[in-house]
Amino acid sequence: MIDPKIFYDSFLVNYFDYKATYLKFALNNHKEFHLEKSILQYSDREFLLTIKSDIRQTLFQAIETVFEILFALAPDKDGYTADKDILKTLSKGEFHYRKIDQIAEDKNELNFLDNDILLTDQNKVSILQYVFFFGLHKADDIQEKIKTSLEAVKDGLYILAQEFSNRSEYNCYKHGLRIIPALHFFKLMRADNNEKIVNWDLTDSMTYYQEDEKENKMEFITKVFDTERDFNLLRLCSDLLWNIIKN
Repeated sequence: MIDPKIFYDSFLVNYFDYKATYLKFALNNHKEFHLEKSILQYSDREFLLTIKSDIRQTLFQAIETVFEILFALAPDKDGYTADKDILKTLSKGEFHYRKIDQIAEDKNELNFLDNDILLTDQNKVSILQYVFFFGLHKADDIQEKIKTSLEAVKDGLYILAQEFSNRSEYNCYKHGLRIIPALHFFKLMRADNNEKIVNWDLTDSMTYYQEDEKENKMEFITKVFDTERDFNLLRLCSDLLWNIIKN
């Protein structure tokens, strides 16, 4: 029988930092791999798009991990906290997509984290502090700093929920690789003389198909990579996981 405490001792808390680091190295040193020697019809552009796509997928996975562990540790409707049963809770495969969507739509959906929780020593702290700063409620000299940090944590969770709320892109990567580098540019031109008004460079983008059966609508969605932002959000996820697991 595995002691659930092993989860906290053995959890790969730096998993996403490690992955982001080697992906960033690959991005900055892609020519050193010399893949033209082993891959048919090798293309620098395709390799770079593959790396950026992997970074993007990793971000989605990191966001999902943060919220799954957060919801697993938050008290249920009866006030029970599953910190000792976290392995069992996470293994149930209950995805909280609707909760994340609600947070993305309205930051106030995070206000449940402000509710108090009664600790075993009979002290009370907010759920947010219980999850992200466990065991620091008696450190009076840093309570103001913790309070400020917790507001920043809520802001971060809101940003991550917004990023994760439209999962069509993520699903297109996961299921059948239904996302392709289809577009190279997009132009707006005058109808009378074809004069170019503006031109967008889309060489650094991926496109996927989306169909809304209820609205009888189909569309192609093109997402231009913002890889530096993806890295920063990955770092945020890792920092949040560190606080949950290590504090």
